[in-house]
Amino acid sequence: MADYRLRSEKDDAELIERIRDKDEYALEELMQIYSPVMLRIAETITGSIELAREVVQDIFIRLWRQGPDLSIQVSIKKYLWGAVRNQAMNTSRYEQVRHQTSASLLELAKYAPRISVNPALQEIEATELLGQMEKILNNVPKQCREIFLLHHRDDMNVEDIAGALGISLRTVQNQLARARKYLIEQLNR
Repeated sequence: MADYRLRSEKDDAELIERIRDKDEYALEELMQIYSPVMLRIAETITGSIELAREVVQDIFIRLWRQGPDLSIQVSIKKYLWGAVRNQAMNTSRYEQVRHQTSASLLELAKYAPRISVNPALQEIEATELLGQMEKILNNVPKQCREIFLLHHRDDMNVEDIAGALGISLRTVQNQLARARKYLIEQLNR
């Protein structure tokens, strides 16, 4: 395996040119050279080898898809190090939000009626609970309901919801808290 520290910028520029021309071997060579270090960087940031692998794979997929439009203004090392750092940080933030969402849904579930241990009844009770939650959410103001569903059903983070709806982060957070509180109150009745 080639060591990235021994490569010249000219060697890397040739590889990038070949990738622009859709040369799979060039992409494979670039991956062999830079993936090990990229994986270590991504794992350090994400704390997970699985997430690190996804991060690195996504970067190389993006490079490949750009093909002839691929434009790198700095050395490939700087480009890849920056890309892996940014992608790993974004992935970490996404995972953190996803974890918080799961925790809040588990918190909501505490207030829901208990579902039977009998597998035949579980599906019926789960369907009834979802129906009950939908009815409750229909009584929530439209924007509040929309934000709650985007967050919990569509797995969107707070920042994405704010951007998509053109509202502030604080508004999204307030509306989510309002919807959760209302759901919990109604499920406890």
